[in-house]
Amino acid sequence: MKFANENDKIEIIKCCAFCEKATPLAGDEYVLCSKKGVVALTYKCRRFAYDPLKRIPKRAPSLMRLEELSDELPDV
Repeated sequence: MKFANENDKIEIIKCCAFCEKATPLAGDEYVLCSKKGVVALTYKCRRFAYDPLKRIPKRAPSLMRLEELSDELPDV
């Protein structure tokens, strides 16, 4: 995959939480791996295959309200 900028790169953390072979279990601490069985979320093995749909993106920053914006602007 080619990127226009080096700043646009997303660093992928290799762990079972983002692996396509892992299925989340009822608790938040373990996943069921098709190769290794029940493992921790932070576990990683050489069969790691990144699944972008399992990543939870960061929330976008909230927008300023018009009242807050008018308070910051100098009166002309």
